[in-house]
Amino acid sequence: PAPPALDSHGQACTLFVDVPDRSFMSAPTPRPNLRRQQGERSRERLLDAAIEVIGERGYAGAGVDEICRRARVVKSALYWHFGSKETLLGAAIERVAISWVDQIQNRVYRAGNPLERVDRFVDALKGLAREQTSLLRLLIDLLIEQRSPGSKARRALVRGMDGVHAAIIKGFVDSLGAELPEFDLIATLAMSYLHDAVIHLTLAPERVDLERHFGHLRQLILLDVERQLRAAGLPPLAPSGDGAAR
Repeated sequence: PAPPALDSHGQACTLFVDVPDRSFMSAPTPRPNLRRQQGERSRERLLDAAIEVIGERGYAGAGVDEICRRARVVKSALYWHFGSKETLLGAAIERVAISWVDQIQNRVYRAGNPLERVDRFVDALKGLAREQTSLLRLLIDLLIEQRSPGSKARRALVRGMDGVHAAIIKGFVDSLGAELPEFDLIATLAMSYLHDAVIHLTLAPERVDLERHFGHLRQLILLDVERQLRAAGLPPLAPSGDGAAR
């Protein structure tokens, strides 16, 4: 450092430097990345439009021109975000499956005893069948339409269905605090009842009794869970008088 300044007597003195006061100047507020925000919005619109068009026309009939028209974007935006139509449709399929899982979990993972959670799980499936018929029908249609094992859409569909299956199993494990050996079969049973309800709602909705349909599913689930609990030497799901006979 430089030596201190000296006065006329050779003593050290302090130099006062007039430094401008910049305390009023704050750091500039970072400006939002508008281009990134616009890109995210256009990507979301493309996914929404793809789901809508696939639901109406099937996977093969979902054309790029119509998807871009509904999303209000140019074709180059689709290829910028997804690279290809197949990748876009695969991402749309996964979004449908994720939404399905979220709706089930949001209803099941609440406070309550295991029996109440089973009731909410069955109610969630019933709600999906009633409120999301077109999206669930879309998944079923794609299962039939996408037969090539190597297609991106089929791989996305398999991942989505596996995710739903795993979420159902995890819901039962978390609800009961135990992992029983045949929860995977209960998950398969539940998905089969859901698929059956969607098919009948599509063919003849006036003949579908969702309360009876999913009430029977509830009875089957509770009977099988109680059987597995007894085999594992664990306490019953509900006190005597509650349970399957509701």
